Amino acid sequence: MHPESLLQHLSNELDAFRACLDGDLSMPVEHCGDWTLCDLAEHLGSSNLWAAAAVTEQHGKHEPTSAPRDPDEFLRWFEGSSGTLLKALDTDPSASAWTFHPPHTVGFWQRRRALETLVHRWDAENALGRSRPLDPVLAGEGVAEVFDTMAPRQIARGRARHPQNALRLHATDT
Repeated sequence: MHPESLLQHLSNELDAFRACLDGDLSMPVEHCGDWTLCDLAEHLGSSNLWAAAAVTEQHGKHEPTSAPRDPDEFLRWFEGSSGTLLKALDTDPSASAWTFHPPHTVGFWQRRRALETLVHRWDAENALGRSRPLDPVLAGEGVAEVFDTMAPRQIARGRARHPQNALRLHATDT
């Protein structure tokens, strides 16, 4: 997927997620344990800041402060985290960045954050009873990420074994 397309997807998904925060932030999010919309937004916003620091500071040790509890300040904080991330990622995708698995590039974070935000946008909309479908091309990137990044990372960390058989996937919706 082209990097500009990933950034546009990320921006669109962040906007769609933000639109879910105008109502009751105490709504439970079914697929996220005991989290509420507020918890999910704090997770996404904090992760945005962590990923932005991975690009701008070149390390993964950034620990964002807790989000404010005042609803208006909370919304500004979330919007600020989105803006910080988009600004950090609006650069050459081949530029160096700290990542938790290869490749160690800004492009890694462009894709990772677009996918994370896509999933959590769906979680938030689903909590509100209005989930929209996932973009099939971006969702295809998510499937690819499982095989080229997440599974190899789990194998490298000793949490999984190399597969014993080959698997072939064929997308029918892209």
